[in-house]
Amino acid sequence: MRRSLWQLHHPVHERHGLHLWLVQPDLWTVRAPCEASRGHSQGLQETLWLWPQNATKYGAWPGSGEIDFAEFYSQYSNLDVPYIHYNSASTDPNVTAHDCTIDISQFNTYDVQWTPSSITIYYNGQTCLTDNWDPASPLVKPQPFDQPFVIALTQALGIGTNAFDPNVTPVPATTQVDYVRAWS
Repeated sequence: MRRSLWQLHHPVHERHGLHLWLVQPDLWTVRAPCEASRGHSQGLQETLWLWPQNATKYGAWPGSGEIDFAEFYSQYSNLDVPYIHYNSASTDPNVTAHDCTIDISQFNTYDVQWTPSSITIYYNGQTCLTDNWDPASPLVKPQPFDQPFVIALTQALGIGTNAFDPNVTPVPATTQVDYVRAWS
């Protein structure tokens, strides 16, 4: 049986980011249903991610790891893209996925199951990505994912192919989060 470490359970309207600390990274699940009701315009981005408490423990980024469990770009309104950042011993084809769909007309649930040997990301109960990372030497598994991480829920103006355009991008914009939970 899993023990709840903490939970935030009330509507949160985010404008500049919500950051919560996690202290038990060994095995837990985070649920963060987010409403992505942007339509098909470009220029907005929201990211649900985990950042190491000690960002330089294993060297410069991405040496200490980063788990982007959902990156939403308003230009691609039916997709959320996860990405596991770290220095890999060899090419890791499982660090990202570009086929994880969401329904922008409703809240979506994002789960992260993080064990000492793998990270699995689920969208609405469906497996989106599983990565059994293999860190570059001198690190050994479970490094760099063996330390506390911060959960960050952020909203930003887009860049690149999803660039902010004041004539097209709907602003102001709000990210809505119903709840965030973590278990041990």
